[in-house]
Order: sequence, then structure tokens, then C-alpha cells
Amino acid sequence: SAEAPALSGSLRLRVTVDAAGAATLVEVMEDSVHDDDVRASAYWNLSDAAYPADGPGRYSVSFLFRRR
Repeated sequence: SAEAPALSGSLRLRVTVDAAGAATLVEVMEDSVHDDDVRASAYWNLSDAAYPADGPGRYSVSFLFRRR
């Protein structure tokens, strides 16, 4: 069986949210992980998440990966 390489690096995304608490835009700000599956999973989960209503704005989310 093949081994998957350990992930290393950071992935930072910014989410723009409207007044209803829905994500209107997700942007990748930094990606030193370079893993399409990780980036897609983070993107879609942040796109589908519910955010506080009546608080439009931007949220920054960072994921850090370190080899063991």
C-alpha cells in the first residue's frame, strides 16, 4: 500500500459574509500546503457555514499543518 505524504504548511482563507449570515465570497489568501483536496474541503465548508446574522463583514480562517 502507498503512503500519503504528511501535510505541511498553512492555508489561510477569507470569507465575506452578508447581513443574513451567508458567505458571499471565499478567497484563498495563502496556500503553502498545495493540496487540492484540503483546499477544496476548506473552501466548501466555509462557503456552506452559517455565520452570525446582522454582522456582515469578513472573517479570516487559518489552518496550520505540521509534519510529525
